[in-house]
Amino acid sequence: AYREAIRLNPRDPLAFFSAGLAFKQLKSYPEAIEMLRRAAELDPKNRQVMRQLATVSAMELVRGPA
Repeated sequence: AYREAIRLNPRDPLAFFSAGLAFKQLKSYPEAIEMLRRAAELDPKNRQVMRQLATVSAMELVRGPA
């Protein structure tokens, strides 16, 4: 669903944010970071996006290399 939303509207930060949260729940941190970074690029003043990006980045650091 998120891929389709992104395909239909690649400038929608909410679509990337939602995809990032979904990847976070799946513990697919590299993919979550990629989606959240794109959301941050599209909406750089969104604190919620920045907070989630920081959280997921920290989780990836703690997890270490796969």
